[in-house]
Amino acid sequence: MSCFPSLEQYQKSASYCQIGKHQIAYWTAQDASALDKNALWLVMIHGFPSAAWDWHNQWKTLRKDYRLLSMDLLGLGLSDKPHKHNYSVLEQADIVEGLLAHLGVKKGHILCHDYGDSVAQELLTRHVDKHTQFAILSVLLERRIVCGSSSSPVYPETA
Repeated sequence: MSCFPSLEQYQKSASYCQIGKHQIAYWTAQDASALDKNALWLVMIHGFPSAAWDWHNQWKTLRKDYRLLSMDLLGLGLSDKPHKHNYSVLEQADIVEGLLAHLGVKKGHILCHDYGDSVAQELLTRHVDKHTQFAILSVLLERRIVCGSSSSPVYPETA
């Protein structure tokens, strides 16, 4: 997902990981400059009802300074969408932790918005209570995401 040039490229460039019973779509990237300086991970957790595509405008810039990880949460985007499933923030946090463990990500920052804020808050609680292997260095709970080339937020009433 180098810079999300199109929705089709986003779909074609997905990697997949089996977390429990579910297949989760995810993307990682970093520029050579980020690798050269052994950059920290930036985990990007999207909102509802959307997908990792939310971050496509930020991807190109952030990959210069961070190792990026973005995933489609369970039930959204390209990840599995189990029918008649009791979706929960706790399960989504379990899935994020499972993906981090699968990729060997031990510490980093979290950038999130909307539903992703709740998932990140659960991860942060686990971090504070020392119930996770992922060391959270910072969390940014983003109020709005700018979509397309527009400068209008997705939810203008919250601006």
